[in-house]
Amino acid sequence: MDVDLHTGNDLFLSVTRDDGTNEIVEIPHPSVGWGSGTAVLSPNQRYVAVVWDSGQSDAGYELFALQPELRRISGLPRVHGSGAIVAFSPDERHLAMLSVAEPMLDSEVDDEEREIVWAELRVQELPDGPITICSVDTTMPPIEEEGSNFWYPEVLRFTSADSLEFAGPSGVLVELDLPLPSTVEVDPPSLD
Repeated sequence: MDVDLHTGNDLFLSVTRDDGTNEIVEIPHPSVGWGSGTAVLSPNQRYVAVVWDSGQSDAGYELFALQPELRRISGLPRVHGSGAIVAFSPDERHLAMLSVAEPMLDSEVDDEEREIVWAELRVQELPDGPITICSVDTTMPPIEEEGSNFWYPEVLRFTSADSLEFAGPSGVLVELDLPLPSTVEVDPPSLD
């Protein structure tokens, strides 16, 4: 099965099945705009998540079922955040999204370390269940400019059906069991 996300004036998801049949579904443009996006296929190809980032500190996803036909079943239409990544649990019962809540510090305002909500981790029970949120807090040193690799998440994956891990701003992997706690404190980045 091939899944393609087509962007431009119109957004649509195209699925080509192993037997050669093709299905297309239009995706409404997010009201805050479309900066970038990607389609992520679940392990057993039951679902595809289209995760998007507005480029304006908003992110979300649309969730589609692939069986028996391509159709939208739920989603997260718009939350504050940037650099969103998603992962499915191996049993396809959960979809997680990690997005940075505060992508840039203004170092001119404060030369001291400060406590921030670095990111928010969301986990949805599939196919259309509730979404739980975990605040990912850290202490951040003053940073002169955006663009350092610790600002945006790069690793998010399930290690089992009920556990996941992600890399915090320090690069250290943090493992959490479901259900998620409401808050987790992670190591700050090293500027060395």
